[in-house]
Amino acid sequence: MIKSRIVSDMRFVDRDRLIIERCEGKKVLHLGCTDSPVHEQQYERGRLLQQKLLGPCAAVTGIDIDPKSLEWLEATLGTGDYRLGDIEDATFMSPLTAEGYEVILLPDVLEHLNNPMAALSNIQLICNESSRLIVTVPTAYSVKSFMRVVVGHELIHPDHVAFYSPYVLTNLLDRAGFACTDYFAFVGGGRGPIAAGTNLLARLFPRLAEGVGVVARKS
Repeated sequence: MIKSRIVSDMRFVDRDRLIIERCEGKKVLHLGCTDSPVHEQQYERGRLLQQKLLGPCAAVTGIDIDPKSLEWLEATLGTGDYRLGDIEDATFMSPLTAEGYEVILLPDVLEHLNNPMAALSNIQLICNESSRLIVTVPTAYSVKSFMRVVVGHELIHPDHVAFYSPYVLTNLLDRAGFACTDYFAFVGGGRGPIAAGTNLLARLFPRLAEGVGVVARKS
């Protein structure tokens, strides 16, 4: 066993604001771009990340495995480059090597994948020395999730197959050939007294937030 101190190094951020600042003026690859199955609600609330990226970025390529949601996104947003594909499939990902993406986004996607290592290894191959990968995932140490379990339910996306701790995420990225350069934590919002109280607690103690993210480079 080791005593990891990564949790103490995290800072609390607005996830989308940090991502947009890192992507401004850049050529961006957005993996899992539709936010299915909640894409329509997110769009109506102005919270859809792909929607926010189109203005600040020099160019955005969106990739998703859900054909209906991708078709809806392209028709609704009207601009952008959208491609249907599986990021766990090397034959699909390999041709993207020549595109020269400056920022690759993997926001809240790893927890849905059957083979996250395959996806990360494919992403590593399309990175160059100046590329930056931004990954966000739900954390195993969320006080909000814990409090919901205490009162008798688990509020979770039905497609999730994993939670990550900061160390486990770092270790996975390291094995895939990435070096993490920045750590951050964030909350997703929520309503009611539990959400309000735990969001405040997460601001004071970022290690207890519901999401964790890293910025990484090819090692």
